[in-house]
Amino acid sequence: MLIKCRNTHLGATELTKIKNENPLILEIIAPELTEIPSLPKSVKNLKLTTPKLDFSQLKLSDNDLEFLKIKGAAQALKITVLPKTLKNLYLENVAVEMNSQNLPNLTEITIINCELKNFPFTGKQINKLSRLVLDQNKITKISLDILELPSLNHFSIEDNPLEVEFKNWLEKKFPHRF
Repeated sequence: MLIKCRNTHLGATELTKIKNENPLILEIIAPELTEIPSLPKSVKNLKLTTPKLDFSQLKLSDNDLEFLKIKGAAQALKITVLPKTLKNLYLENVAVEMNSQNLPNLTEITIINCELKNFPFTGKQINKLSRLVLDQNKITKISLDILELPSLNHFSIEDNPLEVEFKNWLEKKFPHRF
């Protein structure tokens, strides 16, 4: 079941209604939304376009999320723990800071224009990764073992201030891309 919330404040009454529906997909597009107390446990696919949302109280690790998409949040997003069930992570126009962790089911990561300085993962932590897009951030280099993953078939790191040595390595490894 898909539930879309647009331009609403999710108070206790609205949240109870959503939880009772046991949605698998929850999409919230609400420019004025500032907080979500908790998410229904049933949600597997979460899409948030909520520029004023305070993510500090949102516990993503309490759910069995498989898909997480967050666009355009004004507040910085500090991701400390993501659910191990996560398969697809999409962040755009969100200042983000992430901790390293094992995400054994993660196959796609897209982080665009998020001021990300450090990509915290190694190939061992995200060994099923097939798609990695890190465009328009502040990354200087990433762990080389990620680029050696046999499952990785799409990689983009455009518009980042890459270290010269790392950029040279990329140009040799992927001569048609850089």
